[in-house]
Amino acid sequence: MTSRWVVSVVVGSVLFPTLVVLSTAACRVEAEQFKAAPQRIGEYEVTLQLDPNPPKSGRGTSLMVTITRGGKPVEATEVEPHLTVDMPEMPMGHPEVALHYEGPGKWTGVIKFPMPGDWVAIVMLMPEGSEARFEFEVGP
Repeated sequence: MTSRWVVSVVVGSVLFPTLVVLSTAACRVEAEQFKAAPQRIGEYEVTLQLDPNPPKSGRGTSLMVTITRGGKPVEATEVEPHLTVDMPEMPMGHPEVALHYEGPGKWTGVIKFPMPGDWVAIVMLMPEGSEARFEFEVGP
């Protein structure tokens, strides 16, 4: 055995596990909690809440859209919200999230994010046709 080979084995046996631990730790960084102010669409205010917050990839996340007008919850007959989510840097063309009317001003849906990273939820109100964008992080 040459001394060069021994040095390579020793350095490799120390550096490789260290790099594995560091890269694993870097992948496990928690996403920031989602805090978004209500957004205005015409005369409506739209709010999005996530549970869990921050969401985690591979697990179901509940999304609640709240819509008010003049500070009062709207009825399902007044507006029809549509919700889509995607990664702005890597669009995947996810299908629309099915929303269920829960009562005045509240609609809920569930999604499983396939991967961590930066995501955007777009709420479009019909017949208004305008949208609100909410950006958030999904953790590992």
